[in-house]
Amino acid sequence: MAFGANEGPRPQGNQQCYIRRIIPYRTVDDRIDGVIVTFVNITDRKRAELLSHEARLYAEGIVNTVPEPTVVLDSKLQVQTANPAFYEFFHAVPGEIESRQLFEIGNRQWDISELRTALEELLPQNSQIDDFRVDHQFERIGQRILLLNARRIHRLDNRPDEILLAFRDITQQESNRRELEERKLKLTAILDHTVEFIALLKPDGTVLRANRALLEFIGADESEVIGQPYWLARFWNETPEQQHRLMQAVKCAAAGESDRFEATYATRDGGEITVEFSITPVRNPDGDVILLVPEGRDISKRKRAEAEVRELNAHLEQRVADQTRQVQLLVEAISHLGEGVLITEDTLDWPGPKISFVNDAMCRITGYATDELIGQSPRLLQGEETSEEVRAYIREELSVPRSCRVEVINYRKDGTPYDAELFITPLFDVTGHRTNFVSIHRDISERKQAERSLQESEARYRLLAENSADFVVMNHVDGRRLYVSPSYYRRTGWTPEEIQSTDWRTRVHPDDLEIVEAARTANLRGETTRLEYRSLCKDGAWIWLDSRCQPVQGADGETETLVLWARNISERKLAEQRVHDREERLRAILNTAADSVVTIDQQGIIESVNRMTEQMFGYSKAELIGQNIRMLMPSPYREEHDGYIARYLETGENRIICISREATGRRKDGSIFPVDLSVSAVDHLNLFTGIVRDISGRKLLEHEVLEIASEEQRRIGQDLHDGVGGELTGLGIIADTLSQALSRGEPLAMAQDLTQQILRGLKQAIAQVRTLSYGLVPVEQVPHGLMDALRDLVERTCRVNEIDCSFDCPNDVLCEDPEVAKQLFHIAQEALTNAVRHGKPQHLQISLERNGNLATLKIHDDGCGFASAKTRQTVTSLGLRSMQYRASQIGARLEIQSSPGNGTLIICTAPLGSIP
Repeated sequence: MAFGANEGPRPQGNQQCYIRRIIPYRTVDDRIDGVIVTFVNITDRKRAELLSHEARLYAEGIVNTVPEPTVVLDSKLQVQTANPAFYEFFHAVPGEIESRQLFEIGNRQWDISELRTALEELLPQNSQIDDFRVDHQFERIGQRILLLNARRIHRLDNRPDEILLAFRDITQQESNRRELEERKLKLTAILDHTVEFIALLKPDGTVLRANRALLEFIGADESEVIGQPYWLARFWNETPEQQHRLMQAVKCAAAGESDRFEATYATRDGGEITVEFSITPVRNPDGDVILLVPEGRDISKRKRAEAEVRELNAHLEQRVADQTRQVQLLVEAISHLGEGVLITEDTLDWPGPKISFVNDAMCRITGYATDELIGQSPRLLQGEETSEEVRAYIREELSVPRSCRVEVINYRKDGTPYDAELFITPLFDVTGHRTNFVSIHRDISERKQAERSLQESEARYRLLAENSADFVVMNHVDGRRLYVSPSYYRRTGWTPEEIQSTDWRTRVHPDDLEIVEAARTANLRGETTRLEYRSLCKDGAWIWLDSRCQPVQGADGETETLVLWARNISERKLAEQRVHDREERLRAILNTAADSVVTIDQQGIIESVNRMTEQMFGYSKAELIGQNIRMLMPSPYREEHDGYIARYLETGENRIICISREATGRRKDGSIFPVDLSVSAVDHLNLFTGIVRDISGRKLLEHEVLEIASEEQRRIGQDLHDGVGGELTGLGIIADTLSQALSRGEPLAMAQDLTQQILRGLKQAIAQVRTLSYGLVPVEQVPHGLMDALRDLVERTCRVNEIDCSFDCPNDVLCEDPEVAKQLFHIAQEALTNAVRHGKPQHLQISLERNGNLATLKIHDDGCGFASAKTRQTVTSLGLRSMQYRASQIGARLEIQSSPGNGTLIICTAPLGSIP
């Protein structure tokens, strides 16, 4: 009978694992009397063996997942193993490299003395190799630039230590860097040929670069300004105020805000120049300001044009069509990219697998701590910009299952997005079941930014060189064309063949040919010139060019090439012509204005007047210019005026400034007349503008309106006294007679007769009172109130004056504005009253019509018309002015047609307001 020991299966979950031993039990006579069974608990040992096996599988899975070529060397530098990326990158197969020394493989292409020394010293010194650069022509992959990283691997099984060697290909990065350098040199050449003043500053304001236009203008060498604060350059340091303003602009730009201002400086030839400055910050991908770009352009001509406009009190703004492309310095931002390792569970269902392991690099990339990531889903790193198509692709590839490589936008802990390259592969246990996913994360934000920067740099260079609106022309001194930018051909219509075959003088305006030839002669002497001239287009049109020609000397110091940078300023020239035209129009507008317009300075001295001022005050323009405005004022305004201006300038308190008020004016002949005065301050010009309106007519009209109101009150009082008062007096007498008759016992018939007389009298008195009260509130505030009021007016006129009077309204005229209805009624009432009193007509007719949103009221009589000067004067003073005033209150147009013997026609057209 066989006895022995055996082990149980591997522990699953909470199961225990034991060694079972069976030993026979013998008697003294060596006879088996039974067996002894013992169990030894080996659960912990089995679990340790399982964990060790799984850990090795994890490690091998990670190495095989890393996308970089990686090999493991033994202590003799022989290749033990290599990952798939190594074989793929170097076009090798396992049999070629395994168990061979590194320096012998590939026709000894790795036999580099520096590398041999570094690796041979790695194990004895327990050190590491970081970013060892290899620039070598490899047998199968050609010329490559590689960075090598090596780490010593300690073995816990007393076996010799090994070396983990990883390779990183930076060939393309180096190529991109060289290409960026070339682009930078080209952009620098263009920067030095622009006519604008451009510099590059550090965030603290220190000058890094100044273009040729700026250095030539200030008369300094680049060595004199490089490394100096921008505001301390000898040209800009004119006054402490200008220096302080420039310093504030630099601080503002360093804080991330662009700034723009204007300043005036003295030139080296004793003149003045006005420069428009703009300082713009340049940010890196993290949003930090890394560069400041100050730009200046000469706007002296524009400022002179604006000064001329200010002399004519014009509030005109001119924008010069001179736009400059800003060239920004692109900085290489390619740095070592860190990689992160992330291991998750194998589930793909929502909410996704949980993270079970992250390395330190992953935490550095994302900004999360290890305990903040463990147990979370990788969806924690995703956001609104993460592509849903990429997510779907990852799920599809991993569900097959197979590895996948994608680029995706992830988010750090602080919410900032970054570009990530992911290489995800599934892991399987010894039974073939998928247990986890291993994901290699690489932050490729800088690489993406470098690619975008390279594309943007190339696009800017291409746009600047090929699509610039400015013309760039290079000529040999013998007249041969070396280069003409496409913008010249596009704008002028000429072809390269036509340019080469014709003399350049034929394309210069005859009036400008002399100055152009003089400038060319100066260029041949080595002088830089700048001038404006006209150039001919193929279609026969002339365009204005602002050109700057820079001679380029050869090795012998003689001028070989002329570089011309020209800008089309036809629009600016047109704008200058428009300014001149606007000045003429403004002068014409001011001279045709119905009001007096006067401009004075802060001392009250008259600077300009219009033609109406001369007519209103009786002075000529020469008599007014240069005099104090007090000469147009009577006392006490004459003595108080300068005090008003001084108080406003000191305290900002408005007494007459920015306030419309009534005052009095004084003509040259000494006569005084009422005016409506409005004064406004033009702060940026240090001027005051006054608009004076003669309101003598308005004051007379107001006086006449008061007289008309008083006359109407007298009329109503007279009607009450003569009509209603007389009627009530008669009724009182009849009532007294009735009382006496009743007290004497007179017959009932007599009393009834007196009672009927009293009733008739009361009805007549009530009717008269209603008639008088109707005149006070003539129009009900309803849409049809105007029609009803005009009907009642016609009926009352017929009844009271016994004149044939009719009202014609072919369609309903509804007026929802009570003020319009009231004024139209009073105009009709005034017209009927004047016709009855002065025209003696036989027939009166009122008509009311509607045409769209307009109502037309006509009052026609067949009276005598304006038969005499007395009648005309009466109508004008008491009737016409009142009607004209009422019409002006509602924006209506009033027209009066009259001639002796043919009666009078009054037409009033007014807006109705809202009409249903």
